[in-house]
This record gives sequence, C-alpha cells and structure tokens, in this order.
Amino acid sequence: MRLSLILTLALAPAVANAFDLGLPVACSLGEDCYIQQYFDHDAGPQVQDFTCGSLSYVGHDGTDFAVKTRQAMAAGVSVLAAAPGVVRGVRDGVADFVPPAEGRE
Repeated sequence: MRLSLILTLALAPAVANAFDLGLPVACSLGEDCYIQQYFDHDAGPQVQDFTCGSLSYVGHDGTDFAVKTRQAMAAGVSVLAAAPGVVRGVRDGVADFVPPAEGRE
C-alpha cells in the first residue's frame, strides 16, 4: 500500500496554484495613475514589452507607475504589497523626475 501511494504521488503531475497580485500602488490605474514603463523582455540590444511593443528601455527590470500631475506627485502615492510575503529590500530617496513639456506627447 505504501509503495502504491509513493508511486502515485511521484507520478502525479505537479499542479501550480494560481495566485492574484494586487496593484502595488494606491491609485486607480487609468484614472489618476498609469504605467510608464514595462519590463524589457528582449535579452539583446532591442526593447520589447510584454505586448511586443516598445514601452520599456534596454535592460529595464521592473514596471514603473506614474501619476498624472505634479500635485499628485507632491502629495505622494503609497506603495502597497502586491501579495503576501516578506520585503527583502527597499530603495528610497530617489528624486522625482518630471520630463519637460516639450516633446512629451
């Protein structure tokens, strides 16, 4: 009996559990914030976001969220956990950047 149970478990396909990720910032995506840059999926010198588009830059390894106004940027937006887990590192103190209005379409 033990041998059959061991064989059954050993030969059973592995099942991955689904999980949900929340938005990692306290804003309404598409209303008062938006995604500015996605992860670069191209390992070479080209750029490719997850839609095969170019909303990234070479070697970018994250997803960048932005707010629509300077007032919202000055007020700040809370960063949230996207899922249960342990924070292993943080980065703060990076100056906010607003690109010049010219050519920003």
